[in-house]
Amino acid sequence: MVKIEFDGVIFREGDVYIGYSPKLDVSSCGNTLEEARSNLRTAERLFIEEAGFRFCVLCALRAFVVQNMISKMV
Repeated sequence: MVKIEFDGVIFREGDVYIGYSPKLDVSSCGNTLEEARSNLRTAERLFIEEAGFRFCVLCALRAFVVQNMISKMV
């Protein structure tokens, strides 16, 4: 597994802690500082997993289109 680190900002707003990752534009919250930090890590991980899944789908679609174009040329 590759370890990737992102800067995050955690601040308090009323009774809730808000976690924000500016580079990914992802946020989360929690009732405690540690909960907000943990939830932000989860949000970052899910964002990256979803981005990876979408990339794989786009690659598969691209391969399908290219294969389809080649078969029409033959």
